[in-house]
Amino acid sequence: MNKQKNFIYISILYNPNIYRDRFKLLIEEQNLHKDKNIVIIGRPFNKNIELKNIELINSKSYFSFAIKTAFLIRKIKKKHKATLIINEHLVGLAGFITKILNFKNVIRIANLYSSEFYFIYKKGWRIDPNGRNFIEFKQKFKILLSRIKPILYRLITIWSADFYIGNSKQIIHDINDKKKNNFFVTNTNIDIFPDIHSLSKPSQFLDNKIHLLYVGKIYPAKGIGTLFSAISQLKGNNHKLHLLLIGKIAKNDKNWFENLIRYYNIENHITHIGPIDQQELFSYYKYTNAFIMPSFFEGSPRVLKEALIAGCPIIASNIEGNKILETNQNNIKYFEPGNANDLKKLIVEITQTQRHINQTQGVDFYKKFSSISIAKDRINIYSEIINRNNKKY
Repeated sequence: MNKQKNFIYISILYNPNIYRDRFKLLIEEQNLHKDKNIVIIGRPFNKNIELKNIELINSKSYFSFAIKTAFLIRKIKKKHKATLIINEHLVGLAGFITKILNFKNVIRIANLYSSEFYFIYKKGWRIDPNGRNFIEFKQKFKILLSRIKPILYRLITIWSADFYIGNSKQIIHDINDKKKNNFFVTNTNIDIFPDIHSLSKPSQFLDNKIHLLYVGKIYPAKGIGTLFSAISQLKGNNHKLHLLLIGKIAKNDKNWFENLIRYYNIENHITHIGPIDQQELFSYYKYTNAFIMPSFFEGSPRVLKEALIAGCPIIASNIEGNKILETNQNNIKYFEPGNANDLKKLIVEITQTQRHINQTQGVDFYKKFSSISIAKDRINIYSEIINRNNKKY
């Protein structure tokens, strides 16, 4: 790495308890760096973990945390007189403040995990042709209101940052043309690998039905209407077909969800349960006949990685966020997002194939997506950023 001694790496994450995987990634990055690396957090971390060079700024809000972080960065800069690489996760508010205050010799990196503008400019906001007619005006209005704050934060983050790291090529649509060359793509990490063979069958899977599984938040952009349409087309030929959805439904989306179920007449072919523990999910991945990911947008979905690690047959929409994981058609079968007929055909194909769990392959996927592996990728990105910065001077 060029001129390592002239750079200090500062990673910023407000709440490590909510974003545990990202915090683990920052710790791995710190362990791999031989040079100065500081992690700034805004809440005490409630797990036993060996911490070094961790600065805790205990704040009740992200705004106050960002202000205090900016002043801490100024102190660090005065003390070391080096170029600072600020690697901020979630909202680039601290980076925004350092830019407004005109901090010199600072490279700001924004980590973007989703796109706020992709649907607006490319696909239409939260459009699923098989479910959009059931979105009520009140729901649309609340959805719009709920996006105002994230869109404002995204504009601040995009304007403030010099470079961007995202988990999907779709995210590049949020970045203006002049900065698109400063965008890098890498996976998000996952650090759970249970003993698949020791997992017991969940109570929902004890019958002799063909079980399909969806895991994640439930709202229109996730392609739920397309999934329900495919189930509706299949239920007449196969009464044993059953779909289990695991995930949270927001209050704004409950009427839409219930109207979809009634319209497609699949009340007897669907079960919904709320979010469950991440470790427990692997039992469902192991014993389902197929895991389905019908989204119109994803970053680099962890549930898809969990299903791959568990050796689960997967059907996923053909979008960048899903394709970044694995191009081998033996692992994932892809269909065009919104095309219920294509999805139906793949469900028939994959459920008629005898399943074999490949534990060795699961280990390979785990290694590919582990914090150590992703941290190495990110450090290579930092090296490229430093090279580009050096060429400017």
